[in-house]
Amino acid sequence: MASARADQAVNERGHKLRCDSPVVAVGVASWPDTVAEVEDNPQKMAEYEHWRALTIAWLASKWGEKLQCIVEHLDEPHPHLHWVVIPDLQQNGLLQIQSVHPGYEANAASKARGETKREQKKAYKAAMKALQDDYYVNVAAHCGLTRLGPRRQRSNREEWLEQQRQAKYLASTRANLMADLEKAKAQAKQIIDDRVAKTEAAAEARVNDVVMQMHQRIEALKQKALHRISEERATVAKLESELAARDERLQAALALLEEYGIEHRPKF
Repeated sequence: MASARADQAVNERGHKLRCDSPVVAVGVASWPDTVAEVEDNPQKMAEYEHWRALTIAWLASKWGEKLQCIVEHLDEPHPHLHWVVIPDLQQNGLLQIQSVHPGYEANAASKARGETKREQKKAYKAAMKALQDDYYVNVAAHCGLTRLGPRRQRSNREEWLEQQRQAKYLASTRANLMADLEKAKAQAKQIIDDRVAKTEAAAEARVNDVVMQMHQRIEALKQKALHRISEERATVAKLESELAARDERLQAALALLEEYGIEHRPKF
């Protein structure tokens, strides 16, 4: 993939890339125990797998989609990981290694500032040291590894063993603290969830209470209206009965008048 992109790429002048142009960043991370020790000891295997998972996560966070592959090697004395990062081929044909390599990025920035070759080299080394420091903070320190070896520090064996013991103790302490932190987070989440559930239950009960009160009021109004209608019907029936009685008395009076020969003519 790197070779195919390099064949299509051009430099800032539009010319094909030189054959010695850097077009891919390849790295390696190694575990201190031997393959045999890891495979024969479940505890060491667990420690190695923890380191491997953290390393892969760190690589993914650093390079994202530009990280093309990670290869685990168990066919040499110490287990290790190789990884490959390839810069994107831009629309203008440029293939810039500084987009995936912090050393080249710092060197290019130094050059753009007009600094000397010596200053550019110093910027390159500082960026690569910062990359290793970042790896130590986010991966190695969690696995009981030291930042520098005994030769770089000019330590004797006793001092080196003590540093390793301290590093492992710090890693264990850090792991315990992280476990406590996750436990505290889980407890806090449970408390929040319980409070939210109680609040939601109280709100739902309040809503149900309001709805019930509304239904009760509607039912009361309905009963009141039915009672009023019943009263009105009774009044109408009473008036109809009174009118019927009056009509009967009137008919009886008219019949009595006719009986005595008195003609009744209504006045208009």
